[in-house]
Amino acid sequence: MAEDEFEGKLAQVMATIGPMAETMVQAPRSTIEPSLLPASSTGRGAFRALEALELEGAGAEGRLRLGEMLGQGGMGIVRQAEQIALGRAVAVKTLRDEMRGEAAALELLREAWATGRLEHPNVVPVHDLGLDAEGRPVIVLKRIDGRHWGALIGDAEAVREEFGAEDLLEWNLRILVQVCNAVAFAHSHGIVHRDLKPENVMVGRFGEVYLVDWGLAVGLEDDGSGRIRLAKDATQMAGTPCYMAPEMLGGDRSEIGAQTDVYLLGGILHEIVTGQPPHQGTRLPQLLASIVRSPPSGIEGPADLVALIQEAMAYEPGDRVSGVEPFRARLQRYLRVRGSLRIAEHAGQRLETLLAELATQPGAAERMRLHGLFSECRFGFHEALGAARENASALEGLRRGAEAMARFEGRVGDPSSGLALLAGVEGVDPKLVAELEAAGSRDRAEKERLQRLDAQLDMRTGWRTRLMMVGTLGLFWTLTPLTAHFWGAIQDAGPWELVLRPIVFLGIATAIAVWGRESLTRTLINRRLVGTVLLALALQVPMAAVMVQLGIPTRIVEAQQLFHWAAITSMVALTVERRVWPAALGYLLGFALCAFWLEWRYVFMSAANLLLTINVFWIWLGSGASAAPPQSPPPGAAGPAPATPEPLDS
Repeated sequence: MAEDEFEGKLAQVMATIGPMAETMVQAPRSTIEPSLLPASSTGRGAFRALEALELEGAGAEGRLRLGEMLGQGGMGIVRQAEQIALGRAVAVKTLRDEMRGEAAALELLREAWATGRLEHPNVVPVHDLGLDAEGRPVIVLKRIDGRHWGALIGDAEAVREEFGAEDLLEWNLRILVQVCNAVAFAHSHGIVHRDLKPENVMVGRFGEVYLVDWGLAVGLEDDGSGRIRLAKDATQMAGTPCYMAPEMLGGDRSEIGAQTDVYLLGGILHEIVTGQPPHQGTRLPQLLASIVRSPPSGIEGPADLVALIQEAMAYEPGDRVSGVEPFRARLQRYLRVRGSLRIAEHAGQRLETLLAELATQPGAAERMRLHGLFSECRFGFHEALGAARENASALEGLRRGAEAMARFEGRVGDPSSGLALLAGVEGVDPKLVAELEAAGSRDRAEKERLQRLDAQLDMRTGWRTRLMMVGTLGLFWTLTPLTAHFWGAIQDAGPWELVLRPIVFLGIATAIAVWGRESLTRTLINRRLVGTVLLALALQVPMAAVMVQLGIPTRIVEAQQLFHWAAITSMVALTVERRVWPAALGYLLGFALCAFWLEWRYVFMSAANLLLTINVFWIWLGSGASAAPPQSPPPGAAGPAPATPEPLDS
């Protein structure tokens, strides 16, 4: 409601209240009754029919033995009595002595006629109706041995002692459900109570519940009898201020209807949940403002009940819960799932802790703790749903928690886990699912790419073939320089023999590579290692040819080959397999020693080649030991496993 509309409505009501203002503030729980109006022709006819009936009998008083007073209201007084014919205790309601006249009598009779029309277990029965000797109405009602609900609604100890109920909230809600039964029945007969409050509900010693005091009841349809005041004529303020609906403040035209009772039921529920009626104020403007500002805000209590209160007490009747039966159904549903709601509430507290943690943008290192929190939430919500599948708060909590954790998993790089968390959860955000699926597809593609790369760089593939290649070349490269040193067979070889030697070594290496091509070409690492060996051997040919052509002495060329292989193995150590650094140091040391003992160059070459062979064997044997059972070797080759090939030459 806009502020200017609110101020206008409040001013209009203030102007019409007059003498009722003091009562509204000082006794907000007391019923305000409309002023007595002259009886209509139809109402007067119903009264005359009752008078005629009484003239034929003994009169109402003659059938009763009156006792002590039980209570009194604005117009009537209630006494204990005995119904002589049946010998049973009853309650008798008559007009107060100061209330005289046809209009007052008709109002009391209308209460009796409305109540008598509603034969329902939760409506106090009317046993008889008549007139006393002075022509005033006498209503004979069932005598209820109990107390009004207003004296019990907030007294947990009294409820425990008198009814054995340990849960005050549940007990009150079950009382309200029975009140709803009576109101729904009345609405089905076209009658609106208009003064629903705990004080107008009687609770018997054995838990019986009766909705009483139908003095403000109005009819929604005119049956022509004049016995029930019509809602369309209820334009005066009437009702109990601290529960009053906005349309009950009065106006030029009546808006009273079934939705008015829905509002009042919401007001009773407000008192059950909060311990206070919905409208309060020490001054009249405060009380009226509370009514006009409907629905109430800032209510603390179970979420489902708070939502029901606010919807039932909406300002516009059309915005309220659609009827008493839907209102009752939601109460019954809450009672049915209340145990489940308690579990869900505890799980919800853990969920709020989880969401607070996630709001700090934690990293992957926090996953275990966060998943622990989520597991607690999820277990609690599943337990709640196991007790009541329709528990909306559990479904919502499960969805919120799953979506929050799924987003976290997506953020830390595991969208597949995020999708797994959402599996089977109802109502998840389809946009989030689509985002995670897209991220999962990218992740799977990346993992497949890395797996392919890993397979291409797997040192286990072709490891036996590589060992055979290195072993053959290593044996040849180790023995050839020693033979040259000790036997002198090639000591004085011609310059062009330096060109021929790498060609021979290249041929041997090429032959081995062709023989084991299936395993040596299967992975990228094998192709690069074999290519490195073949390229290093091939580069020795033009390098030796150029140096011979330049007239560089043979001994210098042979010493330079140590540096050539030191460079090759160093690059392999930097780019492929760092564990060949001992071989690189061996070649470099051999080259450095040639500066002092050039005649021992073949020994240095043989030692460096042997170190390379041992170094590579040690590396590749280690990779082969960790390999899976070897596959059948290709023709002329052996099993799986790559490693760094180090060619060697003298």
